Amino acid sequence: MKKLLFLIFLYTNLLANVFVGLDATKEKIYLHDYTTAQYRTFDANGTSLSIGYGYSDKYAFIASYNYSTMHTYSSYYGHQSQFDFLSRYAFDLNSINNFNPYVQAGGGFSTIFTDGKYDVNLHANTGVGVNYVLFNKVELSLDLNYRFRFFFKEFFNQYQGPANSVVGSLGIKIFFNDAQFYKKRIYVKDVK
Repeated sequence: MKKLLFLIFLYTNLLANVFVGLDATKEKIYLHDYTTAQYRTFDANGTSLSIGYGYSDKYAFIASYNYSTMHTYSSYYGHQSQFDFLSRYAFDLNSINNFNPYVQAGGGFSTIFTDGKYDVNLHANTGVGVNYVLFNKVELSLDLNYRFRFFFKEFFNQYQGPANSVVGSLGIKIFFNDAQFYKKRIYVKDVK
């Protein structure tokens, strides 16, 4: 009986605020090359998997993993894996049904692989986005982030400076339960 009560407590108090997400991402990377004093540009297309926890009615913490391929114009360059840890603040706009805008900030690290070599770097993120509520447990999300990467060593046989990138993503989020974080929303279908 104690185990059953513990599982009920766990589900209603902790897992109720958990959500998972799947996103398609598009990133434009501007890397400063100190050897030529020019910027190199890369495009990265990928997929992101995230898990989040809404710890109040407006705040959430999100951890995500992104895998993407990098290319310059039409030629393949390499691939990257990224881990991000973000804190999100959602605005309460009850006048706009089914839309939930937010701002987010955080950091993480990237591993970039090319020609049998790899490099690890840290980055900081900030961004904005909006969720569109489809159902009580399903949302579509669209966001735009600015990422600043810090390079600490030689990168691809050349000393590189910091890199800036713009990341756009479109995805879906699924919630384990109607958490308190999302209960305050007004749905169009409920109003009619």
